[in-house]
Amino acid sequence: MRTAAALFGLALAFAASAQAQTTRAALVLTDTSPLAVRGTGFAPAEKVKLLVSGDGVASRVVIAGPQGGFTVRFAMRTGRCSALVIQAIVSRGHRAEIDRSELACDPDPGAA
Repeated sequence: MRTAAALFGLALAFAASAQAQTTRAALVLTDTSPLAVRGTGFAPAEKVKLLVSGDGVASRVVIAGPQGGFTVRFAMRTGRCSALVIQAIVSRGHRAEIDRSELACDPDPGAA
């Protein structure tokens, strides 16, 4: 009986580990003035280097929270149609990216 319980516990731990490894890191642009980015899917307490390139360049290192997320603001502004690339890089080689470098949009969607 103890062997079965131990095997069941081991199986649960393995399943949780596999699920944690399949979580994909992602970035979401939450504001453009000032520039704000939300990151999710990183490991808890993971060090994440953010690189921003657009009208200017900036970088910052943040530590993911207990759920693997963070929010960071940069002292720069970008327009709705401005080219912008934001990369999040971690030591394990994982990365997440927002790439608006080839953004094609109507700067004034109300004008017709």
